[in-house]
Amino acid sequence: MLRGKSRIFWRYSIAVLTVAIALLGKLLLNYWSGQLRETPFLLFFAAIMATSYYGGVGPGILAVVLSSFLGGYFFLTPAKSLFSSDPWANLQLVIFLVEGLFLVSLIHFVNTSRRNTQIISQKLLLSEDKSRQHQDLLHLIANSLPVCISYIDSQQRYQFINKTYNLSPQLHAWTP
Repeated sequence: MLRGKSRIFWRYSIAVLTVAIALLGKLLLNYWSGQLRETPFLLFFAAIMATSYYGGVGPGILAVVLSSFLGGYFFLTPAKSLFSSDPWANLQLVIFLVEGLFLVSLIHFVNTSRRNTQIISQKLLLSEDKSRQHQDLLHLIANSLPVCISYIDSQQRYQFINKTYNLSPQLHAWTP
């Protein structure tokens, strides 16, 4: 397992790599289809989701920022410009930033919920084991006593009888 700085490096490398793959894919799609600016940020959403899932919040935010810069530079009008005088292009960029940050926070929430669910299920399994051990101990104690012990539920059914109760022939004829 990677530790410390190398782990952080790899998490942020995921962001750069996935955004680069999305950019390459979008450039190839535009080249093959001939539509240069129909959906400027389409493939960048997949990069943001993958980065947020595997890298975490910080790399996810980096993927959003890189995607917005690269998507705006290559696919918004005017092309190959970081800033646009077109209000529609600026609105598209702001909407993409908000959606990207929403995706990062949503995936962070899902990952956190998954980890919390795993922790709770581990605690529940441990609790069930302890409960089973306590129940076995209670049965051992009840079976060791020289008195008749039984537990009858609300429908008048036997739920538990100890060995002494089970071995007493005069009690077998009696039902509650």
